[in-house]
Amino acid sequence: MTCNRLMVIAHEDLDVLAAPHVVPFVATSITQAQARYSTSIGEARLMIGNCIRMMARAPKSRAGCHFGAAIGLRSMLEDFVPTIPDWANDQHTLPVARGASLSLNAPPRVPSIPAGGGPRVRGHYTDTHFDFSRPFQSVT
Repeated sequence: MTCNRLMVIAHEDLDVLAAPHVVPFVATSITQAQARYSTSIGEARLMIGNCIRMMARAPKSRAGCHFGAAIGLRSMLEDFVPTIPDWANDQHTLPVARGASLSLNAPPRVPSIPAGGGPRVRGHYTDTHFDFSRPFQSVT
């Protein structure tokens, strides 16, 4: 019960954008404490204690809670289902999003490598410059 509440507190009351390391630390501490609880309650207490200390020193924010309420309450109370505008759809999976079959022969949507192969350092292209005024074309 305590461990579940600590996980909820980590998401509700802590600023996970300012301290993103807190949530994985809390999850790991809880997992380790649960694994050791039956064999060594002292070690389990140590892990939960460190978890609480980390959470106490983390920056606080209720923004995650407010965000959850803003997107969740209207759907629960009014059966609201938001419509996603066409411009917000993922453009990488555009054929799938619109119901068409995905073409495996479609060209990639990434800049191409120069015809000569370009300069290489350990297998990576390092001196390739991209001209963003013309989409998906590379210039060296």
